[in-house]
Amino acid sequence: VGGCVKRRSASMIHGLLDQLQPDASDDEDEDLPHATFSFTNVDTIGNNQQVTSARAGQAVAPSNCRSLVICGSGAATAFALSTLPSLVSVPWSLDHEQETPSVRFPAPPKSPRFFVSHEGPEAVAVAMLEGNVPAECSNNFAEALLRGFCNASDVLFLDRIFRAGWRVSPGHERPLEPHLCGLWNSAWDAAALAKIDNTIAQLPAPNSLDGLGAALLTLCEAAGSPRCFTALSLQDGAHVGVGCVRAFEQLQPLLDGIGLTADGRQPANYSEALRKLVPPSSMSIYA
Repeated sequence: VGGCVKRRSASMIHGLLDQLQPDASDDEDEDLPHATFSFTNVDTIGNNQQVTSARAGQAVAPSNCRSLVICGSGAATAFALSTLPSLVSVPWSLDHEQETPSVRFPAPPKSPRFFVSHEGPEAVAVAMLEGNVPAECSNNFAEALLRGFCNASDVLFLDRIFRAGWRVSPGHERPLEPHLCGLWNSAWDAAALAKIDNTIAQLPAPNSLDGLGAALLTLCEAAGSPRCFTALSLQDGAHVGVGCVRAFEQLQPLLDGIGLTADGRQPANYSEALRKLVPPSSMSIYA
């Protein structure tokens, strides 16, 4: 009788497994190529009016932007919207190529929103991400961005790092908001780093960079240019707070150097900017 019960239980378990996981192999997903992306440059806005530089008097295109600032969704986007009033929306897009198969899960990211600031001597492009770029797509996404802005000499990536995931070395404690740290490639010279070395700490080991930030930094380091700087603001909790946004103020000397000067006429209203941001649908306190 005992043997019959064991055989019956085994058959029930295998039957349930067939329902939970259809007859397929995980190796099939590995054969699918990762999503690829293409950059689209539409030179006109509205009534066929070109985006022109106020100083140079020339049409602004991705190829003549000398700097690219990429803002992660959340704190980085709130900071840019609060402190950079000279941004002008441009109809550029970075989309998944539909004719190539994409990864089954997660889905490819949406195109960022692109803006241009031409208050400085040269045009600066700002890309605001609409959500997280999955690690599986990050390398191809970064390659497409760098191809689109092929003449950019500086690439800045602003994002967040969760305090709960902060790895602490023995004898140290987790930092508190506001806190900004970063990593950069070897293309930066000592003079440029001296302006920020005293205000922005290097991301300490054993913490590491991943996703889009790691892809951008790796590609720029491998090519030898452009200069790439990743700035990570500490986020305490699932929801973005004012302290997480304010940490990016330490990056202002670097932003001033590429022509993105903050509006100093009135204090930035980070709370209002955060209220305008719509959290992604996948947001979870358990993420």
